[in-house]
Amino acid sequence: MEIKYLVSLRDNPTWGPYINRGISMEGIMALEQQYNSGQPFPKTLRELLYLAGDLCNIFDYGTNATQQKLQQEAREMLIEENRTINRPFYAIEVRDGEIFMFVYLDESDDPMVHEAVTFLTDEHWNRNLEMTLSQFCDSSIEDVKRGENPF
Repeated sequence: MEIKYLVSLRDNPTWGPYINRGISMEGIMALEQQYNSGQPFPKTLRELLYLAGDLCNIFDYGTNATQQKLQQEAREMLIEENRTINRPFYAIEVRDGEIFMFVYLDESDDPMVHEAVTFLTDEHWNRNLEMTLSQFCDSSIEDVKRGENPF
């Protein structure tokens, strides 16, 4: 796969003991079938999964052993707090069992990253982080280079 958007993730595959591990194109297509009605994911999401869908040095996949379990955890958080996201989405990170980052699947090739803080009681529980997925990755990699923990 040609990497167009996540060059910095491709070029920085390790951080401490973490080494990125991707998933195959067949695995990505199976996820697209399950979470996007068989339509291709945005290109940056495909690149992320290809480079680091199994293990990522800048995203917290929680205790989830697979991308399917990560998606299930995010969706269970919504159910537990009686929340709904009415557009197709894909969780890219989970934190503390109450927060997850995600992208909408019906946006551009480099969609904006959103944060769902499911325990918040106001309309701000789902907010746009004002960064595309590639910008979010680049920012996290820069944090690591400065010695900060990306999680």
